[in-house]
Amino acid sequence: MNKHEFLTVTRTQWAVGQGFFHTGALYADGKPFIYVFDCGAKGNAKTGTETTKDRIQLEIDKFTESLKNYWFPRYNPYWQHWQKVHYPPQELHDRGAIFIGTPFEDEWHPILQIQQSTKPSIDIVYISHFDEDHINGLDYLLNKTNIKEISIPYTSAAKRFIDLLNSISDEHGTLQTTAIQNIDNFTLQFIANPSIALANRSANTVLREVNNRNSNSITYIHPTYNQQTGGYDLNPDPFQVASTKPIWILYTHSLKGDAHNIEYSFKKALVEEIIKIQEQDDPNCNSSEIAKIFGGQRFPSDTSCIEKFLHQIDFSDYETLRLLLSRKYLSAIKKAYRKALNKKASLNITSQILYSGPPLSPYNFKTCHAYWRGDKTLNNDRPGSYGVNTSFASPPCGWIGCGDAPIGRNPQYLTEFNRVFETFKTETRTFAPPHHGSESYWSDKLLDGFGFWGNEAPICVFSANSLRWSHPSTKAILSANSIGSPTIVVTNDARSRFTETIEIITQFD
Repeated sequence: MNKHEFLTVTRTQWAVGQGFFHTGALYADGKPFIYVFDCGAKGNAKTGTETTKDRIQLEIDKFTESLKNYWFPRYNPYWQHWQKVHYPPQELHDRGAIFIGTPFEDEWHPILQIQQSTKPSIDIVYISHFDEDHINGLDYLLNKTNIKEISIPYTSAAKRFIDLLNSISDEHGTLQTTAIQNIDNFTLQFIANPSIALANRSANTVLREVNNRNSNSITYIHPTYNQQTGGYDLNPDPFQVASTKPIWILYTHSLKGDAHNIEYSFKKALVEEIIKIQEQDDPNCNSSEIAKIFGGQRFPSDTSCIEKFLHQIDFSDYETLRLLLSRKYLSAIKKAYRKALNKKASLNITSQILYSGPPLSPYNFKTCHAYWRGDKTLNNDRPGSYGVNTSFASPPCGWIGCGDAPIGRNPQYLTEFNRVFETFKTETRTFAPPHHGSESYWSDKLLDGFGFWGNEAPICVFSANSLRWSHPSTKAILSANSIGSPTIVVTNDARSRFTETIEIITQFD
């Protein structure tokens, strides 16, 4: 098992525009390991017919089909160049590297062991945070695939609801009635209670919620020889009890922060506004709706005693949330949101930050790392390649995605991020900055420490589609380019899609 082998990695930032849908596929001629980081987009259509599917659904369709097909770049110009540089062992030279999960549909070859009608499996889906544009494609993904595990950050039900409201506000921070009314049932159920939402949707999907006291989690990917294919199955092991060395790891971290003040202010303002509405309709405040919202509690005549009602609203109950978003209480929601939140508020503090890449222990990797745009490659009459980058022994080839973690808003968060990810940055080639590269979440120090020597410029990838939110910000684009970082903006146009293919020659021990 010590001979040289190919490990191929495909990473794609799918064209969903203002939102986030990132996938990774690791393959070694056996069972692949597949992961997803966030799945959502703004402005989704609610219909599901073939002619009116929204962008996120179209990209999920392309992704799921890509898992049933392989891409074989043996005769691709960049592959021919790389093999001249690296002189792979004759067996690998003759066999060539095989990828799955690429969007290059015109060059797909069906995987014979997989029936095309079979749902592909995803090992783990990471949800960075609960903004609608990062989760509202999850229901469709569950429908199209078999998801083994979903990882979510720690946060309260009330805070999830506040995050949802924040994500459907406009660029001025004002909640939009149409956006509120268009929240689909599964998304709201997932906000209320992720466990129940998943149990109702997929009995075989395990939910992993990061513990607030231990904000880190790690999954090791181990190879196991597959006698049938002659390759290796790639299996996740969160406890590192396998007999082989891991060849890849996925590590998540959430910033340590407290959103209690925002949650308290929102709850207090909401109770006050609901009382005002209810007193206009029913001075005795005994309606069935009040009983539903406040768990059967009756308001005292002295409304100065409302403090005890702050914890009576069950934000983990779907029906309660749907009632709060109804026309009768919509004004209360909007006013409470406006009172509790301001432009300086740091939301999504516990957003999961993910490193996906090689283990930190020394590995003799030789890699060919290529970058592509759209769904074509250099083999086609219409080239769609962004560029080709061939690297030598032990190059960084990892990926870090920050979700909406407010890293740049607070020196404490920035220090924590750079401390925790200091060693991971040395293995990282591609970086997805926080909050789509918004100015308020940005800091030039985010780009410190990348590459083997700590002074390389990472590829910066942003998912955005409108100048309305100033994503990515001019500051982020200029700062990244000033140190030589390529900046990739993926919109909702498929031609902007960004795919990385990494061929790795290594030894499986």
